[in-house]
Amino acid sequence: MNHSKKVVIIMTILTCLFTFKVFSIGAGIQFGLCPAFDINASEINNTDFEGNITGSLKLFRLPVNLGLGLNFGVEKSLLSFGLAAFTDYWVLDMQLVNTWNFYAGIGAYLKLMTNSCWNIQTTIGSRFFAGMNWLFIDNYLEYYVQINTIPSYVRNFSDRNGFFRLITPLETGLRVHF
Repeated sequence: MNHSKKVVIIMTILTCLFTFKVFSIGAGIQFGLCPAFDINASEINNTDFEGNITGSLKLFRLPVNLGLGLNFGVEKSLLSFGLAAFTDYWVLDMQLVNTWNFYAGIGAYLKLMTNSCWNIQTTIGSRFFAGMNWLFIDNYLEYYVQINTIPSYVRNFSDRNGFFRLITPLETGLRVHF
């Protein structure tokens, strides 16, 4: 490809990026408490309670929220820690009063947890969430609270056992909009 075609392609991409406002995002941090219930054929147990600290990135042209964070907690009396990632699609975003909004949507969830080098557990699930947010300082600062329901499948790498888990995190956070 000759030099002039490369310049035209690069200029077209840069023009699209700045025209479509791709950089219209919100970035922040959220904290959550995550009780979980293990579901098997005979009973439902509350054996897991975690907390999380997550960095989130909200896109505005697409109603998408992305997050990556640290989880820590107690599972079956053992201290565990790991990484969690999610992506959310806002299906509903309604203004209630001035800068007070209600939102709801669906998403995907992935988590890796460990309590030792040999006991690694993966969780994959779908997220169903609803929450409220308040915008301050000319829509520059956002505070939000949301509740999630995450039906998920958990599989342990060491013994290959799998089971279903219902995770119900309550999360709150602060986001700055650019």
